Amino acid sequence: MRILIVWCHGGNWGHVSRQLAFARHAAAIGAEVLWAVPASKARAMAAVRARGFRVLVRTADQAPPPGRPATPRSYADILIRQG
Repeated sequence: MRILIVWCHGGNWGHVSRQLAFARHAAAIGAEVLWAVPASKARAMAAVRARGFRVLVRTADQAPPPGRPATPRSYADILIRQG
């Protein structure tokens, strides 16, 4: 099983600490866990990397896809924009 964990929003470790607990459990049962973060969060991922998880860093923001509003109206819009 492969699991992708994405951290895009938030400035504190609340989300990451819960995601890290999930990631450790998933890895313990044999899952391959990968994190994806924007460049603004890359330095904060040192603790995640130190626990043996791979982290992908997105270096550039994407423009919204054609037909989508410039300002997201829902979480789905955010996910679509992030690729």
